[in-house]
Amino acid sequence: MPKESTPENLTRGDRDFGDMERAVVYLLTDPCRQPTLWSIADVGRAMEYFDAEALLQPLSRAGLLHKTSDG
Repeated sequence: MPKESTPENLTRGDRDFGDMERAVVYLLTDPCRQPTLWSIADVGRAMEYFDAEALLQPLSRAGLLHKTSDG
């Protein structure tokens, strides 16, 4: 059986996926940054990562993020 690609195994260059998730939490909770509500696309641009949904999904499942009705 082939090994599944899990977030723990993914890297982007020299950045570990777990480190990028931590950076997203810091990005979203920094009181000095604007906006206070972020779209998925905005997070992707700020993190310079092509699949922001993959970064946000584990944080959402952990209860750290909540999606608004308009995404």
